[in-house]
Amino acid sequence: MLTIDWTTHRYNLPNFSEKELRHALESWVRVRNCSVIALPKFDLSKLHWSTSYTIADSKLAVLKKLVVSLYVSYRAPVLYVFSIDDKKLPAPCAGIFEEFFARYAVFSGGKPFEETPLVFRTSLMMTSPLSHFDALQVDFTLLVHLDPDVQRVEAAREEIHLTEGASVTVRRSRTISHAVEVTESETRSTQFEAGLKFAHLDTLKATVKREIQKQMGSRFEESETVEHQITLSGEKKQNYVLSWTDFLRSGFVEVNSPEAKSRIPFTWRERTELNILPV
Repeated sequence: MLTIDWTTHRYNLPNFSEKELRHALESWVRVRNCSVIALPKFDLSKLHWSTSYTIADSKLAVLKKLVVSLYVSYRAPVLYVFSIDDKKLPAPCAGIFEEFFARYAVFSGGKPFEETPLVFRTSLMMTSPLSHFDALQVDFTLLVHLDPDVQRVEAAREEIHLTEGASVTVRRSRTISHAVEVTESETRSTQFEAGLKFAHLDTLKATVKREIQKQMGSRFEESETVEHQITLSGEKKQNYVLSWTDFLRSGFVEVNSPEAKSRIPFTWRERTELNILPV
């Protein structure tokens, strides 16, 4: 099934005019020599109007674009801005959330939520991200804290013995997962006080992953395979150790709900490296 990952920016906005926001956004985009198309969207399940925005670097490109850039909904007193992929916005508009929406909210008497933008996945056929967001029953905010230090952990070790003067060529590979790992026991102990349900874990992990990619400025696949072909010589040394080292990033997610605050730790494998050590 084809899916979409939505990133959610939320703003407290007690006073809202769709027309005023639309005109301000269109003006902001055009000042940056980009083009925008705004279309109303009606959510049949919620009987609610929203506005989709398609933004591109030219009038022709905006007409060819198949997927909307932003989906904007309002339900007092919260403004929801859903985006599919920040990287798909034209470069001059990449700062739209901080430079436009956050400033617009403050100018209108509101403010952005103090949170890391939430990420959730829907079917490609889902016409309203707000409907799915409601179904998740999100009554919390997440704030991701990433430790700047990288931990080096030996993941695998192998000894190779050669006869004197011999040589051998070996091939080694290792596959690592770039999935965010949350300790289940920690989650079980904190979920009640934090008001976090297991149904929200996918949202938590996706939110952490996006924040890591944003801070590192890189995107990662779900898994990565590293392969090496090396020749070992027994001329001077006959014993070698092949050691795989994983580089781990860790941190915690601050969960704020109406019931309480809590912290959920996580780890994430950034990369793996093969070291050849003569002994």
